[in-house]
Amino acid sequence: MDRDESQGPDDPDAGPAPTLPGQTFEGSLIRCPWCGTEQDLYLEPPADRPEQEYFEECSACGQDFRVAIDWLDDGSARVRIDRGGE
Repeated sequence: MDRDESQGPDDPDAGPAPTLPGQTFEGSLIRCPWCGTEQDLYLEPPADRPEQEYFEECSACGQDFRVAIDWLDDGSARVRIDRGGE
């Protein structure tokens, strides 16, 4: 299951607002690909590269899932979530 969070901030279905390196924000609501529980993802754009990939643990079921973030030129983020190699 992938979810794209690259919409604008005035859209009611929008993802997080654009940021600069060093800023952290909450607001990327994701859904665990294992159990479907929604949870907030805290994002911080890296200063050194436009892509991030790491594993996060679901707060409800405890399963690990992969988070892949592409930081776009306008400072917004495209977030993809999957089960990580299944």
